[in-house]
Amino acid sequence: MAQSLYFEKTFQNALIPVDPGTREFLQLLPTGQLLTGDFRKPRNYAFHKKFFKLLSLGYHYWTPIGGLIEESERSLISGYIDFLSSNSTQREALYNAADMYLNTVGLTRSRDIVLLKHFESFREWATIQAGFFDEYTMPDGSRRKIAKSISFSSMDDAEFNGVYQSVLNVLWNYILRRKFRSANDAENAASQLMSFAG
Repeated sequence: MAQSLYFEKTFQNALIPVDPGTREFLQLLPTGQLLTGDFRKPRNYAFHKKFFKLLSLGYHYWTPIGGLIEESERSLISGYIDFLSSNSTQREALYNAADMYLNTVGLTRSRDIVLLKHFESFREWATIQAGFFDEYTMPDGSRRKIAKSISFSSMDDAEFNGVYQSVLNVLWNYILRRKFRSANDAENAASQLMSFAG
């Protein structure tokens, strides 16, 4: 019968029981009894909480926008602007006008649509961007990425550390590439991110 037992390593490389259930189990065994088992180091709960605080920081900087103007439409208009003008000042004015136009079109398309912010969706996005996902082929031939589970039972500390570092990298780039209202706001964002790097 399999049972979860909890031990702590001592300086003499011996394992001692750390909870009453483990102590009781060992007292019932005769001296010299051989035990086998799969040992693993449990994940650090504080590190797990730190990961979710990092995600909360990225979530704070995310505001759902657009989505109703497709990238192909933006590319077409950008290409047309480049075709029309070789003067960089004139091109910048045309880009600004195009952005205003596309925002108006987006608002018209979205009259009855509400863009929602969802933390679990953001966590999945960040995990997939960090490269921790499974990819499936759907019946229609399309491909779908599903973020890997970060639950305690699905990965050990070493793998979770890899997820953490990769997601930190993704959010670092995501947050610091945005436009800030002031240099102070940018420095504050960088400082918050630095607190997760250590």
